Amino acid sequence: MGRRSGYLLEDWLVDPQMSTLSREEAQVRLELRVMQVLLCLIHHANTLVSREMLIQEVWHGGIITDNAINRIIGLLRQHLQDNPREPRFIKTVPKQGYVLIAKVRETTLDDDSQDEPLPATLADAETEQKIAAGGSKWGYLGGAFGVLAAGIASWLYLAPAQENPQLELTDVAIRRLTPLTSLNGQEVDPSLSPDGSMLAFSYRELNADKWHIELMALGDRVIKTIPVVDDYSLRYPAWRHDGKALAYLAFSETQGCRIMVTELTEEGMRSRIVSQCHQTTQSTSIAWSPSNRSLFYVDAEGVEGFKRVFLLSLSDGRRQQLSQPHVVGRGDYALALSPDGHSLAVLRSINWFDTQILLFDIESGDWQNLQRVGYPLRSIAWDKGGNALVYRGEEGQLHRLQLKPRKLTRLTSVLQEINSPSANSAGRMAAVVGELFEEEIWFWSSPFDEASKPQCFVASSRRDTAGTLRHDGKELIFVSNRSGLPQLWRRDEQGTEKQLSRLSTFSHIDELSYSADDKLVAGSLNQQVFVLNPENGELKFFPQLGNVRNVSWGRSSNELLAAVSVDGRWQINSLLLDSGEQQPLLTDGFSAKYAADGTLYFTRLYKKGIWRLKQGVEELFYEQYTPHFGSSWQLASEALWLLRPNDNAMGILKIDLHTGKREGRDIPMEKVSPRLLSVTDDGQISLALLGPANTDIVEVIN
Repeated sequence: MGRRSGYLLEDWLVDPQMSTLSREEAQVRLELRVMQVLLCLIHHANTLVSREMLIQEVWHGGIITDNAINRIIGLLRQHLQDNPREPRFIKTVPKQGYVLIAKVRETTLDDDSQDEPLPATLADAETEQKIAAGGSKWGYLGGAFGVLAAGIASWLYLAPAQENPQLELTDVAIRRLTPLTSLNGQEVDPSLSPDGSMLAFSYRELNADKWHIELMALGDRVIKTIPVVDDYSLRYPAWRHDGKALAYLAFSETQGCRIMVTELTEEGMRSRIVSQCHQTTQSTSIAWSPSNRSLFYVDAEGVEGFKRVFLLSLSDGRRQQLSQPHVVGRGDYALALSPDGHSLAVLRSINWFDTQILLFDIESGDWQNLQRVGYPLRSIAWDKGGNALVYRGEEGQLHRLQLKPRKLTRLTSVLQEINSPSANSAGRMAAVVGELFEEEIWFWSSPFDEASKPQCFVASSRRDTAGTLRHDGKELIFVSNRSGLPQLWRRDEQGTEKQLSRLSTFSHIDELSYSADDKLVAGSLNQQVFVLNPENGELKFFPQLGNVRNVSWGRSSNELLAAVSVDGRWQINSLLLDSGEQQPLLTDGFSAKYAADGTLYFTRLYKKGIWRLKQGVEELFYEQYTPHFGSSWQLASEALWLLRPNDNAMGILKIDLHTGKREGRDIPMEKVSPRLLSVTDDGQISLALLGPANTDIVEVIN
């Protein structure tokens, strides 16, 4: 049986981990801030605790109103049944602060001496909710150190659901863009200094691995580089409110992760480590507290762990956890401090494709849902005045979400994507123009003819991907965001490219393939199975089936195969289009395809190689390599084709299904994507080239 620290306050039992007060049969659950104030008073029992001391120890120097403190003291008196005129617990010293006058002593509690923590439930992402702030990793007494974190789930509560409808884009107010950088490489993570005279940003040359942080004086455009130690990459700079220091992330595959602060002085730059972060962390979001004594930042407890918001004290290195997402997705991964310093805008990944924009009240610890968007965001920024938020819209342009009254306005209209908005406290905003990666589709008529070379087939100013060739090679269905949102396109025999779909929201489209008769194309859209008629652009979805992978055609144009997760284990299901029925085909499989003779070839997620099922008998067909994507291996012309990375290049391998004879060669191109291979009946192929692209930083001027 485990033991934990608690306190006896007269006849009340204080349990910090459970955030409860209990006496005889009565039990009261306290809000997080209320418990933290009580622990502060206990720590300084029989000593005057000023309002300034409360603000420093509980809110870490934030901007807190007298009304907020009065409310919490009032709640404590109410729960303790204390009379402010004749106090037994908390005495008010006018214009000075408070004194805990009750007897208090530390005690120990059994882990089962209190009720179980309240379960943290997930509200519908379409509803309004309030969630009390998450637990702290430290308390206010030595004996209580760490007990708050263990009971974090007990401090989460959800308010009654209210409607939180999606907002339609109702207005356009185009802002002017002024270029700030034009280096040959990738400039991201823009951060304007508080006075607007300097721009900090992350930079790396094309095809380079390491990131650096650059400081540009906007007057003369002189650039200085923050020194890099060892093999660290530096990213996500954030200015201190006085403009004399930057906080940022330093990460290395071999040496782990650090939160750094660099002071900018007349003598030069002085850097120091202020905290370690999880060794696998390579992304974060940072903001300074209004007092400059703490940092808000994002970290996770491992590769698979949810990202959470923390508050780091720069004076003693202690950190307090502010959020506890219980969702499918990455958790809370980006934040921005409001101009008045009272709130944080937070981005929460609530599943693989949806992002929730939330508002965290630093003073009260409350969370509020603002807006759900059906695509991933990189950052969020406050507009000037603090009554609106700016983020990348679905079509790759900036949107402005006005909070009161709620209204959505489009701010930019440029050919390239614009993303990652960031604003200083004065409302000056910068953003990134361009995508980090560019992708195009190439065609290769004779991949095993040494004289044959691949030719560019589909390319545009945006990303063109997921191409699948018709069986005769005369048409290609592909995905492109050249018109804004990702859409399905067709390239016909004459080379004409036509948009087929008219999707109105952001969608992740993948795993395209033609049916045997070339009349339909199947694929996945946001992990749902769909079938496309290329002649009229009609899309139909397989009913009541989501979270699928590796969609392919079965033995006829009425059957599809797809990987479905059942109790955490991937299996291959057969889907019948005419009836909507599905049935398990393989209990352990991640991608599968039928050969012309009815033999089923498949891969497994946790077993090496490519397998086949022939006349009810499973056997390992090829064991040297396991393709992780169903679209990176195909069956065509009585052979298995797959992309296989070699030492210095991507290779293509062809294995005869009957004799096992192998034929392979390196692909004479760089940046070949390992995810995409399409093969025609006569052995022509299409590939995707995926590589880093130039990005620049602009100022968004109202």
